[in-house]
Amino acid sequence: MSLHVSLGSVERFRAHRARRQLPEPQLIQDRCAALAAAVRQKLAEGEEELQQQLQDQREQLQALQMQQQMRFKLALDCRVKAQEYSLSKRHNEQLMQLQQHSQARRAQLEQQATSLILEFQQRKLQEEFLVHQKEIHEQHQDAQHRQDSDSSQILPVPGGRLAMELKKLGAGRA
Repeated sequence: MSLHVSLGSVERFRAHRARRQLPEPQLIQDRCAALAAAVRQKLAEGEEELQQQLQDQREQLQALQMQQQMRFKLALDCRVKAQEYSLSKRHNEQLMQLQQHSQARRAQLEQQATSLILEFQQRKLQEEFLVHQKEIHEQHQDAQHRQDSDSSQILPVPGGRLAMELKKLGAGRA
């Protein structure tokens, strides 16, 4: 920023000063006009410089704001991704526990079913064995009764000694 004053008026002012005389009013007015022009020029340049500084500072603030928004967005995205990962991990762990519990419960139920089936089959076999044994016993008793009745017909005296002995022997076999 330079003062733009006419050389002629400055020279005249210096010349009058050197003579130590009072300057002429025209010279004072010229000097005052030159100084006022210089002040206006400095004011305009200062305003322009301040306006440029304001614009630069606004641009810097906007750039800083954008940078901070990007950092915040990235930090937020990272936090959300970490929470999503944590949720997914917990879900998978719970799912695995549920599957393990379900598998253990199924194995327990299958074991109970197998045990019940075996118990049923054992009881059924036991019942069949008892029925079969009862049938054999009844057949044996029927055969014994037939034999007793056959031997009583052979013997002349139904209550005789031989009949009693055979009966005892037949009862001992059963």
